[in-house]
This record gives sequence, structure tokens and C-alpha cells, in this order.
Amino acid sequence: MGIESAKHSDLQGDKFARLVISDNGTGIPESHMDKVFEPFFTTKGVGDGTGLGLAMVYGSIINHGGLIEVESAEGEGTTFSIYLPLCAERRGVKEIEKNAIVQGQGETILLVDDEVEMRRTIGEVLRNMGYQVLEAADGEQAMECFMTNNPDLIVTDVVMPNMGDFELAQSIRQINDTVPVIFCTGYDNNALDHNYHLEGSETISKPFSFDILSQSIRGLLEA
Repeated sequence: MGIESAKHSDLQGDKFARLVISDNGTGIPESHMDKVFEPFFTTKGVGDGTGLGLAMVYGSIINHGGLIEVESAEGEGTTFSIYLPLCAERRGVKEIEKNAIVQGQGETILLVDDEVEMRRTIGEVLRNMGYQVLEAADGEQAMECFMTNNPDLIVTDVVMPNMGDFELAQSIRQINDTVPVIFCTGYDNNALDHNYHLEGSETISKPFSFDILSQSIRGLLEA
């Protein structure tokens, strides 16, 4: 089917497949309509949802050159319309878009964060991206886990109890001097100690988006 090009000028192609999904539920409040695709946004209680589902659906559709629209009325239900471009023949893989989530290839990631909810949420995201995930609550646990499992990449919070993140990175690099490390921080990157600029490492700011995390991981793994 055709699609209104003026409304979606960034789309390429003139023919799209349209998938419509509707329900007759309670609907989405107007105040939430601009947040439904945001990572970590959820109206569910603590432990009942992570706010990841629609964000990952959105990223996947955008990565395939399509779009998703939502219409809702309180008390009447919600409708999602998904548009995916049609092509007559197989095309080469296009360059990764800035907001695309890049899938993993089964590599093992060691995730280190002392906040249980944050560790659980990021762990779920990484598993949905196609990675195997090991979790540790502090640097000492992470070191033991690394010695036993030898993961492919480390994702660690900057501030942790027992053993700090940079001390952990240094200890790991003494065993494996090429393992990539991603430091996650809520601080201004410019204010961090110069030691955080390890070769084969990156620092990303909290809160970070899934696309940035996924692209940082792939970039380090493939370097």
C-alpha cells in the first residue's frame, strides 16, 4: 500500500506492507502517548514490567526501514499500525542507522552493577539483543565470575562497593589485556579521571539508550 510521504519524509520506497494490531482495552492516556516507545517507561508496578517491549519493537521496525504509529482512546482501546517497505529483490545490507539496535551473535557479557533493578533491566535488554549475560553485584563478584567464565566483554557501573570499576578493569586486563570494557556513568564524562580512557574501552552516560549500548558493544567486539 502507499503511505503519506509528506508526513514521513524520511522513509524510502513507495510501497509498504501494513500490519494493524488492535485491542479493546482501557486505552492509553493522552499524557502518555508521546512516551509509549521510550526505553524504561512503564505504568506497571515495580517488578511487573521494565518498559522495554515497545522500545525494542520500535528499534527493530526502524532498523528495517519501516515505521510504527499508535492511536488510542481511553476506554475504547489501542491500535498500532506497522509499515514495512516492500522490495522486489534482495538488496545489500545498508549502513546501520543512528537509532538502530544492533543484535548480538551469542557472545558472553559480564554485567556489573550494585543496583538490583538496574542490573535486572539491562540484563534483560542484553539477552533480548542476543547475548549471554553473567551478572555481578560488585567488583569482587565480577572478578570471580571473570576468572571462571572468561566473558567476551564487560559492562560495568562506575561507582560500586568492595572493588571499584577501574580497579576491576585493571585486574581483568592483567589476565586478559584485550577484553573490551564499557563504563556506565551518571557523571559528566569530562569530569572522570583520565584513567577511564583505557584502550579498548568506552564510557557511556546514564541514562543511555538501547541503540547506543548495542552499537558500543558491537563496535568494541568487532574492533
